[in-house]
Amino acid sequence: MAQIIDEALAFYGLECNETAAALVASARERAAMDDDAAMGLAVAETRAARAGRCK
Repeated sequence: MAQIIDEALAFYGLECNETAAALVASARERAAMDDDAAMGLAVAETRAARAGRCK
């Protein structure tokens, strides 16, 4: 699993996990959401995307 993640990061131009973690941290700051709100949004967006894809 770790190799898949590393390959995906490299594909998107991220050279290491620390860079990816820094990007996620920065996005969290800008979003001004707590963990519960962020998880709720992620679940809702995923469900919406899957519903649209399965039609």
